[in-house]
Amino acid sequence: MKLKPVLVAASLLLAVSAASATTSFDVGGATLTYDETTPLGFTNGSFNGFQFEGFSWQIPNSATVVNTVQDTTAFLTIDLPSFTLTANPGYALSDFTVFFGNPTFFDLGGTSNILFSGDVSINGAAPISVSSLIDFEITNQNLGIGLNAGFFSQNETLPGPFNTFTLSDASLLLTAYVLEDGTVSSIVSNPQNKLEISYNVVAVPEPETGVMLLAGLTAMGWVARRRRKG
Repeated sequence: MKLKPVLVAASLLLAVSAASATTSFDVGGATLTYDETTPLGFTNGSFNGFQFEGFSWQIPNSATVVNTVQDTTAFLTIDLPSFTLTANPGYALSDFTVFFGNPTFFDLGGTSNILFSGDVSINGAAPISVSSLIDFEITNQNLGIGLNAGFFSQNETLPGPFNTFTLSDASLLLTAYVLEDGTVSSIVSNPQNKLEISYNVVAVPEPETGVMLLAGLTAMGWVARRRRKG
């Protein structure tokens, strides 16, 4: 079984983020504002269907780490775009889902991992720091020679509803540990790998609509009472 080693002193190796520059566009039921200066650059655009929509970034091929040096861990940090998704007037967001996949790993006498970390804020609340090792699936294993190969992939969903979602100071930390000489640990990204955000769009009444509805219900109640008295 593929082990998840303790990531020692990883924070000392975090890359310095570039100066931010933001881009905004209307996805449909929400507006996305994000930092375009990370290695992921601009989005691949957006997509939508019946009551759902989303957008994605391509994981760059540079998100690759290979280690063959005995008793060492190779590190690579990939900064992720900071972004805010805001529901447009008349809408709320729910079932907010983040998908990351599918960089491949090849460990022959070694161990590789990807650690996500970042700050999350919902509806403008104080950010909460979160971190998690990305899940993986082994597709090729030979315990006799210490071989594990497969891919990393993970889905996380926030039910909602909410009006704004903000991710900031987020990154992926790739690690590849090698125990002995002649062994290898690696993570390789491919053009089809992506970070994808999708969510449901829920129509909500405008404040004016709510007031009119309340007034109408009040009037109906008054008429009903008058009829009962008559």
